[in-house]
Amino acid sequence: MSRGGFQGRVEKDQDTCYSFWCGASLRILHAHEFVNGMADTQWIFSAKSSMGGFAKVPGEHPDVLHSYLSYVALAMHSEENVQCLEGTLASVSAALNLTRRSLAWIYTQLWQNHPSGAPLP
Repeated sequence: MSRGGFQGRVEKDQDTCYSFWCGASLRILHAHEFVNGMADTQWIFSAKSSMGGFAKVPGEHPDVLHSYLSYVALAMHSEENVQCLEGTLASVSAALNLTRRSLAWIYTQLWQNHPSGAPLP
């Protein structure tokens, strides 16, 4: 991540969705501290559209996929104390791409509704 942002492969340009894919992978591997969250946050915001949302790269039109994955990447960075947005982004489970609140709800439902009293794997 030399210029901010992530590349999917060597010799490819940065893409906002890779901020999630690479960032989440590193979080799952307990290596997210090696991510420069501020540089990635700046990269993501460079692709922000004036009409809302985020594009794949700066200067292109925003789309739902890149907007969603950009927000999730920003949420992961905000957990690392990077002030990236006004307001609060929900804490995210990188492995399941769910908010921790949703994950807790699912876990509670499985625990309460499973016949053996134990959650499903």
